Amino acid sequence: MNDIIRQISEQLPSFLKRNIIFLALFFTGILFIIVGIFQQTSPKEEISLEKAVDSEEATAQSIYVDVGGAVMAPGLYKLDDGSRIQDVLVMAGGFSSDADREYIAQYLNLAQRLTDGAKLFIPKENMNSQKSVAGINTSVATIDINSASSSELDALPAIGMVTAEKIISNRPYTDIGELVSKKVMGQKTFDKVKDMISVY
Repeated sequence: MNDIIRQISEQLPSFLKRNIIFLALFFTGILFIIVGIFQQTSPKEEISLEKAVDSEEATAQSIYVDVGGAVMAPGLYKLDDGSRIQDVLVMAGGFSSDADREYIAQYLNLAQRLTDGAKLFIPKENMNSQKSVAGINTSVATIDINSASSSELDALPAIGMVTAEKIISNRPYTDIGELVSKKVMGQKTFDKVKDMISVY
């Protein structure tokens, strides 16, 4: 009996040593697994963030604006939605030397937002046959909806100050029919004023 107890006591330290080594290896392996999982999830989170940014950029809308007349580089330009007249003029190289500075100072609103498909025309000096005076196109005696003041628009039949301001806020127009397509006014109101208005 004593021999059995002695043998057990002699073997016990080595048994514990073997188990301690096993436990140490076991917990070391668990630690490596945890670190590996953390390292794998971090790049995935970064990739997801990149995809979200790309998705936002993809949804950003672009518009196209045709610029003509007295600018350095007339043509069709692609801009971000919400861009203003000043932005497209910079892209077109600015005004040319023969631009009608008086018209620009009086009627061109550089802060005005652009819409997709808009036409921006900068007149040259001495274009007397088409030049507007106080918003009135002298060649056909109509109101230029791209440059007329709110009081001039208000003077048209069936057009009040509210509609006049809507006309101004939706500039520029390439055709008078855009007053209806942009929902500035109804068809009945448009029919009453269509012979009295024009675009420059």
